[in-house]
Amino acid sequence: MKISNTEFRAFDNCCPHNGSQNSWSYSNNEFTCGTHGNSFNIDGSDVKDCNSGATSGGLKKYDASLSGDTLTVTTS
Repeated sequence: MKISNTEFRAFDNCCPHNGSQNSWSYSNNEFTCGTHGNSFNIDGSDVKDCNSGATSGGLKKYDASLSGDTLTVTTS
């Protein structure tokens, strides 16, 4: 995700409480899980709790940087 001309973020595509890959929607600076309706800010923190009642702990985010036309995501 492009935050600004110099700042990028990458997020894990897995549900934070059950590990499944989900479809996500993005609107008003929030990601919303298509499975349980949990919403997250672009910093990865919870906005709306998961409908399953499970504690999610937020989306896992990764450092990302752009060099020329190459976006590098650091996962470790």
